Amino acid sequence: MELKKKYHTLRMLVKGGIITPAYFLKILEIARTAGNTTISFGSRQDIIFKLPVELQPQVTAELDKLKIEYAYKQQEIGTMPQNIVSSFVAADIQGSTQWLNSGNYIQILDLFEHKHKLRVNIADPRQTMVPLFYGHINFVASPSKHYWYVYLRLPETYELYQLPFLIYSTDIPALAHNIEKLWHTIPTLSAAEIGTKVGADKTLNTKSIDTQLEHPKTFSADYEGFGRMYESDKDRAGVYWRNNQYEIRFLEQMCRLSLETGLAKIAITPWKSFLVKSIEEKHLMKWQTLLGKNGITMRHSAFDLNWHLPLDNKKALKLKNHIVRKFDKQDVCVHGLTFSIMDEPELQFSSIVIKEHKPWYIPGFMHFLKTYDISYAERFDPNSCNYHYFVEKCTRNELDIVLADLIRRFHSQILPEKEVPEIRKNEQTNIKTYQCPDCFSVYLQEIGCPEQHIAPGTPFAKLPESYCCPVCETAKSAFVVTDKVFKNVG
Repeated sequence: MELKKKYHTLRMLVKGGIITPAYFLKILEIARTAGNTTISFGSRQDIIFKLPVELQPQVTAELDKLKIEYAYKQQEIGTMPQNIVSSFVAADIQGSTQWLNSGNYIQILDLFEHKHKLRVNIADPRQTMVPLFYGHINFVASPSKHYWYVYLRLPETYELYQLPFLIYSTDIPALAHNIEKLWHTIPTLSAAEIGTKVGADKTLNTKSIDTQLEHPKTFSADYEGFGRMYESDKDRAGVYWRNNQYEIRFLEQMCRLSLETGLAKIAITPWKSFLVKSIEEKHLMKWQTLLGKNGITMRHSAFDLNWHLPLDNKKALKLKNHIVRKFDKQDVCVHGLTFSIMDEPELQFSSIVIKEHKPWYIPGFMHFLKTYDISYAERFDPNSCNYHYFVEKCTRNELDIVLADLIRRFHSQILPEKEVPEIRKNEQTNIKTYQCPDCFSVYLQEIGCPEQHIAPGTPFAKLPESYCCPVCETAKSAFVVTDKVFKNVG
């Protein structure tokens, strides 16, 4: 009997998600050496492939020789090097803060000399492709030229804390390093205490905050396909593959074409895809031909995009495909929303989160059905960093119906903001919740039913007798009290 090979998951740390075609070719060559025919992209804008344990010394020696930063062991947060994420990928694709451009990101990233074990994010608040706070240390561009807001979401609590000052662009690496040193040296320090200590460093160029951060309320990771650059006569190509398995052969051809047509950078998104920017019109046909020869489609259904799945999790991919097929059949509109399937606690950065409950097993008996919790970001804005439960312990067969109901509530937010009730953190409610017995849609008193002009806060008992399920039109009298738990997550 042949023993199964043991593998490490090797992560190439692509600083800021920016990589040159020549550098990418070197990584692909090493991936081939390790026996791979495909590579994947991670949500931290990194490049990932399998490394057989017996080839580890040979491969890591080659990476060290080429000075490629990597991590290859699955370790706890705080011990494994982390990639620095940036919104460079959205520059010149979407509108940006007036003073910020592609060169600013590169200048800042070049100044980082330390391997960070905390996640660092550098983002423009005007773009909507890269989440602002999907890091432990988050730098967000301010209206003041070359100054950035600083937000901490430290491990364990993940609570968002804003430092009481702005930091100058060239001092971002030094401040990030100081924060991480403090966090490692005195792990009991709160985010506020860390902010006070690093703010006392007079060698850093800081300034007071004149205006608070404003950012888009909707979130759309629009990255796939050919399209015109923002305020430019050049084009960009965004490539996405639903199973996150990109053939090395195709990527090598893509890198060579980039070099041939004078493209200096390839940008990786947090959505496990990549963009090639600044394609001249005279070369556009070459890119279209390359994709066609390799069978790369750039017209995936909108339902396929904007999902975050755990790496190499076939069950999560199968579940996503199941939901996508249902959405497509029901013509559900998902524009402006992002989704994620989680199998373990981590920083969340999507509008709607599906979290799996691990099934219970009793020896000699059937296992209990697998169930899922569905939660959503406050105002469906993942940058709020505040999530609320919508349904707990939902079965697989209920998922698409419950999600469709939640999506309709997102689209109903055209109501004036003052009409939407403010939900307090850590609030618990014992209000009875009623559910349609036919399609499992639920009526939540705190939200009401905007489709039928029922205001938030209206108890089920006070609904008019003409009320019916907004999904399948089942009469109010047929609704039943559900034992599913509905509560807020603060």
